[in-house]
Amino acid sequence: MEKRYFDLEKPDIWPNYRWIQPPQIAYFVTTIDNAGNLNVTPVTLGTCIGASLPAEGHPGEYYFSFSLGHTSQIAEGNTVETRHGYYNLQQIPECVISFIPAKLLRQSTLTGLPIPRGISEIDVAGLTPLPSRKIRPAGIAECPINLEAKVFQKIRLGRFYTHYLCKIVAVNVDEELLSKDKAGLGSFEIDPLFEVNIQRNKNGQLRLYYGRMDRDYIQRTDENVGCLKDWIGRFEQWMRDEQTRGNITESDRLEILELNRRWQANRDPVNNGSVKRELTERLRRIVAD
Repeated sequence: MEKRYFDLEKPDIWPNYRWIQPPQIAYFVTTIDNAGNLNVTPVTLGTCIGASLPAEGHPGEYYFSFSLGHTSQIAEGNTVETRHGYYNLQQIPECVISFIPAKLLRQSTLTGLPIPRGISEIDVAGLTPLPSRKIRPAGIAECPINLEAKVFQKIRLGRFYTHYLCKIVAVNVDEELLSKDKAGLGSFEIDPLFEVNIQRNKNGQLRLYYGRMDRDYIQRTDENVGCLKDWIGRFEQWMRDEQTRGNITESDRLEILELNRRWQANRDPVNNGSVKRELTERLRRIVAD
């Protein structure tokens, strides 16, 4: 299979950046300045980056990250000014992240217009502010899911972007969605939008293009490999479960565990390469179709 290589550290290389940025869920990020002015920015550069469920008396921990432009990008037919949310987060490092359902496609376009700083996109787009309980910015009532978030770190990314790391401290979900979500699919149930491209239409206008998910194409991972109960589990558990399936014998399992013990004691692929190769081959045989 032929491949083409692009060295992105060279200034004259212009690949389709959608090879790098896949379709990503769209959401509003609502911020507030010291005077109480709300800003809403539609965003796709970011997602949930960590989630741990409540355990042993400790609450769950959920983290989200996204990027906003901190410098204006000006090019022919594609001018993007510094995001007003960037200015607001410098003053008050809190925000509400609201996933955008397909029915709010037009409103997502309106909130992305060059509305003057300090004028609320919520008001211009005809949306309704949803008061937050733990932070100062409001959410958006028309969005079925609103995440209250506190920014705990920001990272400057190159010439144009600042990346924000947030802890989600509360989530506000429509009761109707809670009743509908029998399969536990969460935000999938709101028919979310996914940004798939930015390109010119037949009239030469540069526009965002969105896609949607299809319930008929939800696929479950293979049930005949891996731990029987856990999503990932531990290596010893995986081998025990493969023995339960009949894919390996008890003797096989013990030999594989011994190989792993020897490999973990010396993970040098040169001096301990024979053990690495044998362990790899045994595992490949287990997972082979």
